[in-house]
Amino acid sequence: MDGKICNGATLWARQTIDSEIFFYKPDKWFKMWFYIVNKVNHKDTNLFKRGTNLITYGEIMSSTKATKNQVDKLIRFLKKTEMATTRKTTRGMVITICNYDKYQNIETYKSDKLDDLQTKRRRNADDTINNNERMKECNNIYTHFCSKINPLKKSSMRAKENISHYLNKYTEEELMKCADNYFLVSQHSEPKYRKDPANFYGKNEPYFKDYLPDIFSMPKISNGDKQEPQVGTCRSCKRANITLNQNGLCRDCARRK
Repeated sequence: MDGKICNGATLWARQTIDSEIFFYKPDKWFKMWFYIVNKVNHKDTNLFKRGTNLITYGEIMSSTKATKNQVDKLIRFLKKTEMATTRKTTRGMVITICNYDKYQNIETYKSDKLDDLQTKRRRNADDTINNNERMKECNNIYTHFCSKINPLKKSSMRAKENISHYLNKYTEEELMKCADNYFLVSQHSEPKYRKDPANFYGKNEPYFKDYLPDIFSMPKISNGDKQEPQVGTCRSCKRANITLNQNGLCRDCARRK
């Protein structure tokens, strides 16, 4: 054995761990991104140039255990942020990594103290932009929840802190959809019985997870051939005009049983 490693290598900047896709997006996104960067050509070929290759959704899903929906969201994110471009073909898609030559060239990483200072300043500026974007997403989700659910209590600071925590794993669209799904089961209850946004997106008891798009299903009861939600008074907590399960319990009481 000569100690050499087969199949070459890819370079990853240390600042990768501060990037949006690594720090703020769902874990699976970076795993897919890592796979794609390693699958594109490291040198020009007759078919594809350096930084480009043919790849399919199925290949990404098989190698990373991601769902088609997760792959689709990642690809849209990569194109939106100009991290990659794609072109559809009959056999899949041709994907090109933007700035591939910059990040896969060891000379890029050789810098003196001035370069390090400039890099630090750029990183601080990027962090400010990311923080502003995160704050905007939190405000959007909080406002959407309050306008949709109209709860009696509307804790703002704690709610936005919790929402920011979950934006590391879930998208803004997913967290808003949770509020939409919660509306379907809470619309007949009085505002005082509806979840405060800080509790709905709670850290100790993440109530919103029951309403994630991939999990939520509207409670129904059998009524001949017709299925309709049952609305009435919970036999445990006695709250009126609330959606009940087949045992006559509201969602909160059913969770505690």
